[in-house]
Amino acid sequence: MPYTTPTVNYCATLDGTYTSLTGIQSVSISRGRQRFSDNFTQTSCVIDLIPAATYAVPLAVGQFIDVRTTNSGSSPAYFVGTITDVQRQYSIPYNTVSGVAPADRITITATGAIGAIAKNTVNADFIVNTFCTDSIGQLGVTILVRCDPVGGVSRFPRNSTNILSDFQVLDVINQLLRTGQLFLDDLDNLRTTRVTFYGTEKSAATTYAQGQGATTYTFTDTGSGFAFNDVQFLSSVQNTFTQVQVTSTGLVTTQTASSGAAPYNTLVYDTYSESEANALSLAGYIINMQATATAVPYSISTNTMAAPTCTNLAMLSTTSVYTDPSATMTLGSAVSVTFRGTTATATIQGINTTFYPDYATVQLFLSPSLGTPFTLNSTTLGVLDQNRLGFP
Repeated sequence: MPYTTPTVNYCATLDGTYTSLTGIQSVSISRGRQRFSDNFTQTSCVIDLIPAATYAVPLAVGQFIDVRTTNSGSSPAYFVGTITDVQRQYSIPYNTVSGVAPADRITITATGAIGAIAKNTVNADFIVNTFCTDSIGQLGVTILVRCDPVGGVSRFPRNSTNILSDFQVLDVINQLLRTGQLFLDDLDNLRTTRVTFYGTEKSAATTYAQGQGATTYTFTDTGSGFAFNDVQFLSSVQNTFTQVQVTSTGLVTTQTASSGAAPYNTLVYDTYSESEANALSLAGYIINMQATATAVPYSISTNTMAAPTCTNLAMLSTTSVYTDPSATMTLGSAVSVTFRGTTATATIQGINTTFYPDYATVQLFLSPSLGTPFTLNSTTLGVLDQNRLGFP
């Protein structure tokens, strides 16, 4: 299937007429995180283009912008958000007769719904009611986080007392996500405004449990599944822990789970666990999931020349915010990687996608899963300190 460059479209209003940008040189989109212990950060999109001579609708901060397969709100989206920066670079040469300036560039930076959430503070009622009841008390319930990026006002599914605290919203959300082992990602708003009981919302992000759908994305070097051109193994102090200490606001005692003997490489994990028993259970879960002394697949990359449909991995879900989106979200989904005769499973933590005029690249950041981890000390993958990876 031939590669088709996606369109980058912007508009002053969410449901207005979108203008497609021309002269696109690259579009870089980053979602999620690199490691399971990292905080979720705002989705970002950076667009580099050769400017047109004029713009009927001048580019401006706060405008809605998306990256889609076509300039239609119903087409699949790779990014949905608002413009936060417009940088214009002027260079030589410049033709005063034709007005052509081939070296000039415009760089647009945009953020998704999570970015709009990140710039707000949160009130006490939101912390206690929305998350402590729904996330900690009932881990299977989806937490909805919705916001209006234009007004900068976040709306949540609870009435608030308007008592402001000194917490930043995204910091609080990340600590709650760690408590429930949940993921956070943007949703495709389909260029429509949702009118709900809680107000009018122009964009949406949602939290959800690790992917539970039937889809397992498969990468192989044998000709089936997605072909890949780069796989990185990593064993480091940032990824491999021999001790986990779970601390929780309101609990006096830190709960610890260890693997092996001291000295330990310790991960301190801040949560809102409601009891010491829950905190200890979480510490044990993490140490069993992450305590591997061998190198595991940390990153895998492909492109549309090797795997023409790989950009499907980067599409946003259109799932309603009122349903459990776990089965439709790429972040948190399972990945099976077959490399030199060995198959391992992992969980997608982050996605970096870059579109160019003639091809696109997709990079996934992975963490160990309940499947089989890769091992480096083998004849297939090489023996550390004795030979190079896979080479005698």
